[in-house]
Amino acid sequence: MHLASGTVMRTSLLFDRPFEEAVATKLADGLGKAGARAHDEDRTIEDRVHRARVAVKELRAFLRLVRPALRYYRVLNVGLRDTARRLAHHRDSVVRAQLLTELFASAPPLSGLGDFAGRIDELAGPPPSPFEQEALLDAFARDIAALAGNNVLWRVENRDWTCLADGVALSYRAARRYMIEAERSGVPNDFHDWRKQVKYHAIQLALLTPLRHGPSEQRCKSVAQLGELLGRHHDFEALADHLANAAGLEPDAVRRFNAAIDPLKTGLERTAIRLGGMKFRQPPGKIRHAIAKALRSRNDGAAAG
Repeated sequence: MHLASGTVMRTSLLFDRPFEEAVATKLADGLGKAGARAHDEDRTIEDRVHRARVAVKELRAFLRLVRPALRYYRVLNVGLRDTARRLAHHRDSVVRAQLLTELFASAPPLSGLGDFAGRIDELAGPPPSPFEQEALLDAFARDIAALAGNNVLWRVENRDWTCLADGVALSYRAARRYMIEAERSGVPNDFHDWRKQVKYHAIQLALLTPLRHGPSEQRCKSVAQLGELLGRHHDFEALADHLANAAGLEPDAVRRFNAAIDPLKTGLERTAIRLGGMKFRQPPGKIRHAIAKALRSRNDGAAAG
């Protein structure tokens, strides 16, 4: 797939174009965005890492949306997943430090944890050095370019626009299934899987909002809010897991910290389950039907990118 220099990165689909052209353009834009964000010298390294990972997440959500038209969807999805993982360690350490800083600055502060406030860097763990971070971003950009250069993998098959309804329904069904499992089990990994599917679904809904009869702005915002709640829950779980395995940290300190943040996690779980129950109560078939209908009438009022 050729990525032209200076390509304008679109956030919406070109619904007034032929399906294959619109999808190929969006895929090229997504790959170009990911590579460009890794080398955006006007931003800090932390911001470049975050924005590059978000670009890949958006692209993987789009892949799920158009998967019926991509013969090599699984190969592409795994390739993008592994590419983004190059940056995970750096991003994790930054998020841990931000979360700890926020917790200790809260009013009132977390009970019994005042002695932790001066140990944020120690608790968060050291991020990679600036040299290592640049090397990771360079490797990330090379991986993106290599994926983009394999034209066979990105070939879009001749499909009708309504195949996107199948992609939406698949992501909706996955989010709904993981929600039910998370509510039943209470296991952190189930909430983590639910979070990923909700975020993919939110990105897909946002892509379809330009349709005249597409998803409402309110639904998009509500699903995105659910994704943020689950993301916050994941940050707490990841921090607790990191502290449990951190070398040199006293077991009593870990127990005290977990006791302090457990009520926060429980509150997030309850709120997420309540909101998820409202947004994912309909059967997937009904969602598919509504999206297919909107796609069939897309020329009645679709935005042109």
